[in-house]
Amino acid sequence: MSISPLLSNGANGLTGNGTTATHTSGGLSGISQALAKAEQRVQADANSTTAQLSSFGLLKSAVSASQGSAKALAETASSASSTVITKSVENFYRSFNSAIAASKAASMLPGSSPASQSARRVSSDLKHVLSTDPAAKSAMSLLGLSIGIDGVLIHNDKKLAASLASNHAGVLSALKELGNKVSDIATQELATGGGVGAGLTTLNQRESRLAAQQQAIRAAETALASANDTNTDIGSGVVMSAAAAGPAPTILPSQAKTGLAAYHSNATAV
Repeated sequence: MSISPLLSNGANGLTGNGTTATHTSGGLSGISQALAKAEQRVQADANSTTAQLSSFGLLKSAVSASQGSAKALAETASSASSTVITKSVENFYRSFNSAIAASKAASMLPGSSPASQSARRVSSDLKHVLSTDPAAKSAMSLLGLSIGIDGVLIHNDKKLAASLASNHAGVLSALKELGNKVSDIATQELATGGGVGAGLTTLNQRESRLAAQQQAIRAAETALASANDTNTDIGSGVVMSAAAAGPAPTILPSQAKTGLAAYHSNATAV
């Protein structure tokens, strides 16, 4: 629906230049309906943005947890027992998988496409380093880890146990290698330009823009309501001339256009 014709057709009614009450109310009614539609649309987008922000909050928490467990893996003491190492590996792959799951969930929500792309980027980057880096792949093999079809880590505890029994020093080296790789990627994703950081920036900006649009629409609706109360008498069908009724309270073009602009600008909001 185009708002421009409504603005044009309702211009005389908005400025109170002596048109009839019937014409005035008709112009104001058309703009009022357009404002109502715009408000519904902006509210729907605001709701989806809130849902995406919540999902990105969970994603940020999951990536932070993965970052922490990866650091702990890299910092495993040389004197650590097999039990401690096994537990560290378990914490590592569980938190990694949680980050992958959170990334997928955030990317599937309706709303901002750039934010969805940022969410997908997180899981893509995490999986990429483990599937393409030779040192990371070698470390994973020694620790009994592999990447499944869905991108999550699969753990073979028997293979880890065998590696601990035959090559304890090699396992310690693998822990450091793999932990540092994933920790570095997680840190990048949490940064301003990373998948998590960029997604949150996009959504916060979108939320602010939608709030401004809602405020503009409500201001225009208030001005329209005031004009209707003063200039329109649909029930009695009275035609008021400019001389009899006096000048109508003016709705500034900027008020109407700013509010109605939400109907158009929000269609391309990200």
